[in-house]
Amino acid sequence: MKLKTFILLLLTINILSANPIIDYLINELKIDSTGWYLELYNPWGTEYNLDGWRITTLTDTACFRTGIILDTVFFVISNDDLTADLKINKEGDKITLFEKNESDFFWRDELSFGNVEYSEIISPEDHQSICRAEENNPWQNIFLYLDNSPTLGSENDTTNAFGYVDFFVSDLSDNPIPNFEIIYFWVQPGYPPFTSLSFFTDHAGKYMYKGLARWKDFYYKKNGKNKSTPRIQILCEDTVSFHLTVDTTLVKIISEPENAISADYLLNQNYPNPFNNSTNIVYYLPKNEYVEIIIYNISGKEITKLYEGMQTQGGHVIFWNTFGLASGEYIYSLTTSSTRLSKKCLLIK
Repeated sequence: MKLKTFILLLLTINILSANPIIDYLINELKIDSTGWYLELYNPWGTEYNLDGWRITTLTDTACFRTGIILDTVFFVISNDDLTADLKINKEGDKITLFEKNESDFFWRDELSFGNVEYSEIISPEDHQSICRAEENNPWQNIFLYLDNSPTLGSENDTTNAFGYVDFFVSDLSDNPIPNFEIIYFWVQPGYPPFTSLSFFTDHAGKYMYKGLARWKDFYYKKNGKNKSTPRIQILCEDTVSFHLTVDTTLVKIISEPENAISADYLLNQNYPNPFNNSTNIVYYLPKNEYVEIIIYNISGKEITKLYEGMQTQGGHVIFWNTFGLASGEYIYSLTTSSTRLSKKCLLIK
């Protein structure tokens, strides 16, 4: 999870949807010696007529056969459903789904894996599938994970989709560091918003972390700020060893998590970033305030106003659906009667 410094802890949060949450369609992908199989996800009960729709990879394009109706929650397609065979590179590819309207095609969803730019997951083995899941937190962050027991045609599960990271933390002389805090961000029901969840190394500087087989970011404190470890790919039903060497003059060794409440206006980096269809903007107000959240292009032209009105003191999250916008850099700003903060973000399609 790409999350920068979150020090907004134990606060009341308001989650605002400036646009409705996008209904992603690609839910699971399996590639083996018999071909590829792509599961489309349709939880809304809406019938999609796929006439004219097309699916692309980095090297190929094919259209759906006429008469295909996406009318079930889990709908599995293959080359049999296309007008021509579509080539998907098992070592890595970008699969994009386009819908046809009266005059043009428009983007609906995509999945990138393997050795391609902006890959979201490593390439699966023949017995594995790539599955989509949604974080159980206020941002409803969607991510990909590997599963050793594919569930094409039914709901994704995680029975055989967990792995381990064997952490070892040492100083520059390779001496183990006990009680070293490593942070992973997760918001579950019942937890206060913006609570940093973390684990601590034992007396030997070790900790065994269990998580879904996915790319995962971890953080630790350096000079009072969260510093990210290199991104780790957790493997299905396997263990990855990770050795973190830290300069103890720059980090603070603590015995329990620290909580802090800010007294200033804060505008965090959007999450995730870069992003390809939607992102979340997180900010903090030290008092009740009239607020504007505005998106600009890189030239300073206003693109959209996500929010305008009174908000209470505390942490806030606003969801930005970028449907219809071109790839590129954008600027988002927080404006009140007494301050204006801005940050850049990168939209990739």
